[in-house]
Amino acid sequence: MAVQGRGARPATAQALRQAVPAAQKRIKAALATSGNEVNGWRVSLNLGDYGTDYLLRATTAWQGLGANLPQDAVYPIVRTDSRGKPLTGAKRYVLHFAPGQTPPVKAFWSVTMYDPNGFLVRNPLHRYEVGHAVKPTRHPDGSTDLYVQHDAPAGKQSNWLPAPSGRFSMILRMYRPKPRVLDGTWTPPAVTMTS
Repeated sequence: MAVQGRGARPATAQALRQAVPAAQKRIKAALATSGNEVNGWRVSLNLGDYGTDYLLRATTAWQGLGANLPQDAVYPIVRTDSRGKPLTGAKRYVLHFAPGQTPPVKAFWSVTMYDPNGFLVRNPLHRYEVGHAVKPTRHPDGSTDLYVQHDAPAGKQSNWLPAPSGRFSMILRMYRPKPRVLDGTWTPPAVTMTS
């Protein structure tokens, strides 16, 4: 290692070699518990202005390279269903928004699908999100259901977010969220398994 070649002591070189994997392990552990758990979603309302919270800064960079201030955007992430079980394409889910309860924003919102490595999920529709580019259809009562599953739901394709066959996560992006998001009086609904 180049560090040793410049006169570093063996103990120092060893500590430096161990520091990176140790830091990565700590960052990954913090990622799983960052923000508050709300209906299975991890909701962070303190991103973008880190001060001396270097672990939060590192966790944010690990997950998404950076983040806006909450007044500009909030990004809840979900990896489990309403029972606390990991989301998987082997099951079918619904994300139900009651009438008037779609994400309250001044700009736009979307729900995006990711594979376990954080990449978009390939699918025959080339659809990676529902909400902004793909506007979901509302029910006559004003409620909205997003169908999250591997295979297309019969007659409900406009509200389908294609999932991989294995595990996945979703991020709800809310741009210019209204005060109800920022003060926690609006929360994302749980992802409910249907079969």
